[in-house]
Amino acid sequence: MRRVLRAVLLAFEAVERRVSWLLLRAGRPVRVHPFAGFGTDGWVVLGGRVLVEASRRAGDEPGSSWAVLRANLLPFLSAEVPAALVRVTVDSREVLVRADQEGYLRVRIEDLRLPAGQHPVTLVPVRPAGKAAVSTVHVPDPAVDVTVVSDIDDTIVDSGIAHGLVATLRTMLLQDQTSRVPLAGAARLYRALARSSPEAPERPFFYLSTSPWNLAGFLHNFLAQHGFRPDRSS
Repeated sequence: MRRVLRAVLLAFEAVERRVSWLLLRAGRPVRVHPFAGFGTDGWVVLGGRVLVEASRRAGDEPGSSWAVLRANLLPFLSAEVPAALVRVTVDSREVLVRADQEGYLRVRIEDLRLPAGQHPVTLVPVRPAGKAAVSTVHVPDPAVDVTVVSDIDDTIVDSGIAHGLVATLRTMLLQDQTSRVPLAGAARLYRALARSSPEAPERPFFYLSTSPWNLAGFLHNFLAQHGFRPDRSS
């Protein structure tokens, strides 16, 4: 059974690589889906995933069930670019990073002195060449007294998991993601946790989720839309 499973996984990976190759041959643009970075006054950790950009078809009526289903499925129809070379730039410091076979890249840059706050990061696919993407690295104030680590699913938003598999699939596939609302009082509570006093530095927030990486963009937008404190990692 284990050999059969391994064979199936290898076959699936081969198909994925073939699809990526065909899309690249067809001239589809390459992009980096960046993950929010974090660090201290001495180092930063950055990451992302290199993808062949999916085709987006216009013409569906906005708000229709079909348009909602397409919008929710599209993030899962990704084609990664294995072993892509990406140039990462932060605070005038450039490094070249090679993605793994799943298109993921992660780099820790040492001896980089950044003050507390948010700093822009640029990620540019070099080989194959692609579009530049901009992300943010968060450096907490060293004077903060507490770091807040929070789950997302069924902590600040109802994922539907507690209501069974059918409810979960309905929430993920058939509900307009922009219409989802947080649990009552959650955003207000997190804003209150952000500082111990008006003069105190802002506490960093790290959000955790068991959702697939494809939903990272939705989760970022959800947090911003409903006034949660900005997240420090993906």
